[in-house]
Amino acid sequence: MIRVLIAEGSPATRDLFIRLLRVETGFDVVGVVDDGEAAVAYVGRLHPDVILMDIHLPRLDGIGATRRIMSEMPTPIVLIGSSTERTEARHTFDALRAGALTVVDSPPDPSDATHVQVAQEFLQTVRLMADVKVVRRRQRVYASSPSSTATSPPCGERGDDVRPALIAIAASTGGPEAIRTLLRSLGRDVGIPILIVQHMSPGFLGGLVDWLTENCPQPVQIATQGVELRGGIVYLAPDACHLMTSRHGTVVLSDAPPMGQYRPSADVLFQSVAESYQAKAVGVILTGMGDDGVAGLRHMRDVGAMTIAQDGTTSAVYGMPQAAAIQGSAGRVLPLAAIGPTIRRALGLPTYPRSHD
Repeated sequence: MIRVLIAEGSPATRDLFIRLLRVETGFDVVGVVDDGEAAVAYVGRLHPDVILMDIHLPRLDGIGATRRIMSEMPTPIVLIGSSTERTEARHTFDALRAGALTVVDSPPDPSDATHVQVAQEFLQTVRLMADVKVVRRRQRVYASSPSSTATSPPCGERGDDVRPALIAIAASTGGPEAIRTLLRSLGRDVGIPILIVQHMSPGFLGGLVDWLTENCPQPVQIATQGVELRGGIVYLAPDACHLMTSRHGTVVLSDAPPMGQYRPSADVLFQSVAESYQAKAVGVILTGMGDDGVAGLRHMRDVGAMTIAQDGTTSAVYGMPQAAAIQGSAGRVLPLAAIGPTIRRALGLPTYPRSHD
């Protein structure tokens, strides 16, 4: 049985969660609270396997409660946000930075035509997050030194005489904070386009763009069909669209069926980059569940591109990057703090940008 603590300010939403969890086999609602201070106290007493946490809570909001829980008694946290409120969606990423695993919309009322499908997806998310092994979060969780970076390309990778012309990044659970950290270490002067596939619930992408824009030195935008890729710009895959590149350096979007269960798919992005840029690219797989991107990253490595996977110590969830390392898709496995400096060296730039902190 998965022990669930519900921290939700709305009585109607609390009742909906209780009904969903009690009907579904395998869940045990061990506690229900309506404010952040009580959530922190109940975690210490009940030791739940996963917490459903509303962003808006009295006494201590969801961000503050997440920060306290992850520093004192780490527990998987699923945030309940609103994808319809862009300002609120932006705030949810502060809680993800504090250590929450993912953010989802509350399922609609049972009278809604989409209720059954959305409710099942919601329950599956809770079930998956309960299995994640989280770690204690301090002020900075990524403390690994860039000194562990390889000094020469491993066998099968590009030589130092090939300067990258594009960076492709894939991330899933725990990805927003890892992406923020990587973009900051890449710096404003990175000078080449950065394309990102981030798995997340539909509707929160606008909030992610706003949050990254506020916290990173590069301009960040949602990719649009046919736009010419420009150096130093970050392009995020739109909701429910595959993101690709053309040989002419433009964005290609597709509503083709999901690859595996993903659309956008990291495999589709990496395969496209391998075909269009060959050795003149960098592929990076960051924290996340599953194995999306592993096959595509292998294609990038086979054509000589630099390929990097985040290591287990700094990954919130060591799924995608671990699969890339085990299957030989990643030429380098590095702590998050080392990835940006490694790419900057490949670009002939100083190891750290002036804005690095």
